[in-house]
Amino acid sequence: MPLEPSTLSLAVVVLAIAVVALAGWLVVLQRSEARLRSRLRRILSDNGTAGLDEVLDGQAKSIEQLATRLDALNALERELETSSRLALQKVGMIRFNPTFCRARRRRVEPARPGRDPYLRQAGDERALDARALRRGAAGHQDGAPVTQSVVANAIAILNPEAGHGKGRKLASELAKVFRDAGMRIEVLVTPAPAEAARLAAEAADDGYATVIAAGGDGTANEIANGLVGTTTALALYPLGTGNDLARGLGYPKRLRDVPAFLATARRRVIDVGELNGRVFVNAAGVGIDGVVAEGVKGSSRYVGATLGYFAGALGAIAMYKAMPMRITIDGESRQGRHLIVVASNGRYFGGGMQPAPKSALDDGWLDLTVATELGRLATLGALARLYRGTHHNGTTIQAVRARTVDIALDRRVAIEIDGEVIHASEVAIKIRPGALAVLTA
Repeated sequence: MPLEPSTLSLAVVVLAIAVVALAGWLVVLQRSEARLRSRLRRILSDNGTAGLDEVLDGQAKSIEQLATRLDALNALERELETSSRLALQKVGMIRFNPTFCRARRRRVEPARPGRDPYLRQAGDERALDARALRRGAAGHQDGAPVTQSVVANAIAILNPEAGHGKGRKLASELAKVFRDAGMRIEVLVTPAPAEAARLAAEAADDGYATVIAAGGDGTANEIANGLVGTTTALALYPLGTGNDLARGLGYPKRLRDVPAFLATARRRVIDVGELNGRVFVNAAGVGIDGVVAEGVKGSSRYVGATLGYFAGALGAIAMYKAMPMRITIDGESRQGRHLIVVASNGRYFGGGMQPAPKSALDDGWLDLTVATELGRLATLGALARLYRGTHHNGTTIQAVRARTVDIALDRRVAIEIDGEVIHASEVAIKIRPGALAVLTA
């Protein structure tokens, strides 16, 4: 079937952008190769006449020695912790002073001289204690008014890796940014990946009304997993590359406008999706979407989320083959080869794409996009229309509303969930109405 002139024009634009993106990627690869060669020459020169194999063996032995020392230190730490606990039990501290013991488990480093007193690094156990945090910051009585808005009792959880390291650069400034806007808000830096959910759950336990996710969509997803089912609201300080949730909730694009936005934001209860027990706020995708999400992490560092996802999608279209799926939607099954299945709760994903342009965050439904096997040119046209939300055609690309969807695959594949990637061969997705409070426009 001949394509419409508008579709052909979009395809030409798409191919032109793809050529530019791939040319840029080749330049990046060449520079990386040059850096690796330079590093290798430096290592060889530092080791005199030793061959490459000997140098690599030496490096491997050094790493093994370091790992052995770390294991010994970890074992010593465990022994000391056990000894301390036994000593406390013997003198009766646990029996007579439970508050003291609870504070020990909830480790937050004290304020450091020369650094904002509201900035904290979380420990690797129970990290929060509202009273301890406020005691630690008591020395900063500068008379700044505490806003009486919904963020009056809030804590910010900062992902230092968000936005390809943007969060790390902002860590020392974020508390001051909020304070300059009239808000005294604690800023807690996550100690490791996947820790934001734990910190958020503990913040809710400690009575915080709002947790501000200072990071991208992945950070917001982690914190949502910690807050779902509680009355604590999720707010955003969007530092990521895509920021699709912030776009859907009406947050300003400029970071300097976010504190003022939060000061007047309203509380809203929304739905969340759940995939194999993990909560998502925007969307989850099976098929080519997972392949793209897995590859886009590297490219978005250089060309941004929108172009990075677009370039990743072009590469996936060239290589990906639709896979057999058994899809059960609200009890009704269909089987065949499918290009993609996206379950949308929000409107955006992939840095501005609109898989379900009519979706609402609080309507109690998942909006599914189900695409069967398509040719490469038809897939390219659908990709271009995806940014406008005009890709559904009722036949090869269908829009379906559902409350549950189960997908069976013949092997483990990459699955995208709010921009992050997991792997599974069986997927169970459902909607959880009214499960999360957020701050929105």
